[in-house]
Amino acid sequence: MMLALATVAANAKDVLDAPTWTDNLTTTAEAKDLTRAAAMAVDNEGNSIVTGSFTKDLEFAASYLEPVANSAFIAKYDKAGAKKWAAGLAGAATVTTVATDADGNVYAAGVFADQVAIKDASGETKATITGMADKVDKVSGFIVKYDKQGAYVASKTILAE
Repeated sequence: MMLALATVAANAKDVLDAPTWTDNLTTTAEAKDLTRAAAMAVDNEGNSIVTGSFTKDLEFAASYLEPVANSAFIAKYDKAGAKKWAAGLAGAATVTTVATDADGNVYAAGVFADQVAIKDASGETKATITGMADKVDKVSGFIVKYDKQGAYVASKTILAE
């Protein structure tokens, strides 16, 4: 069995006087399951928001996430690299972009197939989004919003025609 690691590196020192740090997350059992070029953002306080895929249980700070298929996660580090929280999209999902606003809210968007449970930083399912089960050759889109503490705020599903 091969162990797959995702490496997170942040260097916001020039902009936000934050230190440079790195972290390794073991999120999949095989490298083929990793999301390449996963979305990342730095908020106005120097915190890093990272995304990726996971196919095995993920412990991150006080958050514990269990995958369904190749699931997606959104995680927050503070500017010193300390783990703050992680939220999950349990089901076949990929986060393609992530952004923050002036209040520190986190917005993630991406694609999914069939049905995905949206989990907050406590690991609780807060919403379930459903794609087009009758059109297996198409994916659907989503947008999800979390507050700065990782609490679920809202989500929207985008269905292809």
